[in-house]
Amino acid sequence: MIKVPWISCFIDNISSTKLSGWVVDKNYPNLDLSIEVEINGQRFPLPLNVARKDLSDKGYKLYSGFDIDISSLDLQCQSWLASIYISGNNIRVMENIYIK
Repeated sequence: MIKVPWISCFIDNISSTKLSGWVVDKNYPNLDLSIEVEINGQRFPLPLNVARKDLSDKGYKLYSGFDIDISSLDLQCQSWLASIYISGNNIRVMENIYIK
């Protein structure tokens, strides 16, 4: 039986300059996920390139974490509304993250 993907996402740190956390598929723990963050309507790639031993110890991929420097994105505002998507589609894994 083919299982439906079960995407889980968690934000570890959120500030005016940084957004970090992790994303895994609970039904396919070794699946290479590609995600994007949408901030105020603009999408940016969000590489899963941060090692997460805590997740690896539970059977997920070691590199399931993300860390993005929001200040480097050249956004012309002081607060942001962000959502995280699976790349290339509109499958949202987390929405309405308010960053100030």
